[in-house]
Amino acid sequence: MTMISKPPAPTSQPAPVCPANAAYATAQKIHPRKVSGRYRSLKWWAMALLLAYWHLAP
Repeated sequence: MTMISKPPAPTSQPAPVCPANAAYATAQKIHPRKVSGRYRSLKWWAMALLLAYWHLAP
């Protein structure tokens, strides 16, 4: 007669089940902030002058 016993308990914990979209990180919110500096003000002046030229040149 064969005696059936319980299988041995696992010594390590099983790997957690990953969801289907685990390859993607959760989206982080982007909060705009005020940027200032020499090149930022130069950009705005250049944009204003070129826009004025665009409208006044013809």
